[in-house]
Amino acid sequence: MNYCVIRINQKNKNVVNEELMLRNHALSESMSIDNIFYDDSMQKDELGERKSFLSFLNTLQNGDKIIVTSIETLGWRVGELVQILAKIFDKNCEILCVQDGERLYPQMPANTLLAKLSLARSKNIEMGRSKLGRPQGSRSKSKYDVYLPQIVEFLKTSRNISALARQLGISRTSLKDYIASRKL
Repeated sequence: MNYCVIRINQKNKNVVNEELMLRNHALSESMSIDNIFYDDSMQKDELGERKSFLSFLNTLQNGDKIIVTSIETLGWRVGELVQILAKIFDKNCEILCVQDGERLYPQMPANTLLAKLSLARSKNIEMGRSKLGRPQGSRSKSKYDVYLPQIVEFLKTSRNISALARQLGISRTSLKDYIASRKL
């Protein structure tokens, strides 16, 4: 089957114009469109929150084609794009990107696919949608996370950080930094 995928809540995109573009492309390639999937998830939604889209990916059959205006229709976060492409390619489906005139398929050379993902990431950084490094507000793991229940319990009864640090056998300044970073 041939599917058109349109993401409704994308900034700077008109759903009607996008559908017309996809239909015209299919017509020019003598392709039929068997179904149109409208992804109604918000642009900021992460892949796990896009339940209807994930359900759509699970319905794909061997050899199906997905027609999109650009790869960003599927997702703009490169990490999520890798997961989405893996799901699509596992089912031996291919993707046609109308704007770029690109065809993404399971047997595509890895270096070509990586170049396309790298280009998508560069566009995201240029547009201010993505930044280099760890996402703002995210917390890295700490070797003190194993002590978190003890720290919380101790802080309920006492604010003597030096005594707690001695009890746990860790540096007082490191413990203070950990407590501050976790807003305990």
